Amino acid sequence: FFKDVKNSPSLHQIKIFEAGEKSKEKNIALEGTAIASDTLEGYNYISKDFVNDGRRFWRYWSSKPDPSTNLNSGWIGIEWPVKRAINKVNFVQSKTRVICFQYYNLEYWDGTSWQKILRQYNKGTPDDFNLSCAAGANNDWPGYGTWGTYVVTDVFDAVETTKIRIRPEPYWARGYASVSEIEVFGPVTALENIAGKGGVIVSSSDSGAYSSQN
Repeated sequence: FFKDVKNSPSLHQIKIFEAGEKSKEKNIALEGTAIASDTLEGYNYISKDFVNDGRRFWRYWSSKPDPSTNLNSGWIGIEWPVKRAINKVNFVQSKTRVICFQYYNLEYWDGTSWQKILRQYNKGTPDDFNLSCAAGANNDWPGYGTWGTYVVTDVFDAVETTKIRIRPEPYWARGYASVSEIEVFGPVTALENIAGKGGVIVSSSDSGAYSSQN
């Protein structure tokens, strides 16, 4: 505060900062390009480009299963033209195709090779979403075939990279992935003033003195 020409307390500006481990709200996957090991062909609702189109349901990516084993270990990811700092990823499936009691790898490119990001406990398998992991009638696996929006959120120490990918361990269930969306977020730095994103609340003011500014 300082005194204005009327000798009244005057506040010129407020700056507000968030802690560094927080994530920004902007999904920067929308600014990148989808990359994949391969893509299952012949379906208008399957494409790698659907994983960063901002839609979480119905359209998705799946890779080609091995014709001899029906196993599928293909990967899907996002690439940017320049390095981006990231510390949060939402992995969205339209069907839970991470094998029960297994997991998937979240990896980033360090400029030379893929490096694993330490993931949280939630693996993204049917049992994590209270779906069945046991075979049903006619050898059906209801946990893997149930449509929905299944989201796993990973928050981790920030890394700088030009691309990330999601890779199953060891392969996708039933030979197919159903990745609807990959959402990526960067950390809030200590230098970012977020006061401008909010509104101004004044208990009392002299409206004839000065105009307000964030």
